[in-house]
Amino acid sequence: MTEQGATIAVTARGLVTRGSADRLLVSDDGRRWYTPGGRLAPGESLKECVVREVYEETGLKVEVGNLVYVSEFWEQEFNRHKAECFFLATVEASQLADGWKDLDGSVEHKRFFTEEEWRAAVHPEFLRQLDVEDLLGREGVYQGFDRGPGQRLA
Repeated sequence: MTEQGATIAVTARGLVTRGSADRLLVSDDGRRWYTPGGRLAPGESLKECVVREVYEETGLKVEVGNLVYVSEFWEQEFNRHKAECFFLATVEASQLADGWKDLDGSVEHKRFFTEEEWRAAVHPEFLRQLDVEDLLGREGVYQGFDRGPGQRLA
């Protein structure tokens, strides 16, 4: 089934941890919290997208690990087929700066949550069921972005 005039959007999101228990979420309004990430740019790998989006939204530099979940759904209001790819990510070496402004969007709030707080706050709700600690040791299934002969980059 195809929808007349429909678009397709692919996003990459980071399940960002700091230390053993802190988990990052961002928000536009301080009420609905979600994982940092955004739309994939042409020619960009999914992992590069996570690095760019987390930095744009929070000022943090992250190292991106394995792909752990893909959510695919229809956004009726935008007539859009959307696929969201969730990657594990860890903060490399920076702190949240109070004055940081989202470079390309509407993120107004950012903070680290304890695991319990994260489970109560994160959207979409299916993420509350993920055991992030259990996922850390699993092999990844993402094969990277094939940019042509001899050019594969993750």
